[in-house]
Amino acid sequence: PRQIFVSCCEVCATIIHACPRSKQSFVDSGGLQTITFALCDQEQDQGATAAGLAMLLAVSARSAPSIVAMAELRVHELVLLAMSRFAKNAQIMARAAGVLANMSN
Repeated sequence: PRQIFVSCCEVCATIIHACPRSKQSFVDSGGLQTITFALCDQEQDQGATAAGLAMLLAVSARSAPSIVAMAELRVHELVLLAMSRFAKNAQIMARAAGVLANMSN
């Protein structure tokens, strides 16, 4: 359900942000694929998109292995789609810009 996804992403993003081991475990366990699938599945839902982007932002912060995995999954394309769909949503735009900035480093 949508609300469980949103809540889990928001909580996990807060926890995982500063922990490189957790980021790697998240990626290794298929979490990144799950988030990208959920973003595709709920592409019209602003709340789910914002939550998924929060998770992507946390995973990509200062983590080259996570960024490589994200690039392989073409996450940047999903982020750009979210930006085009929700251009008037400041939270989505900020998180999406952060993900793209992290991926560019």
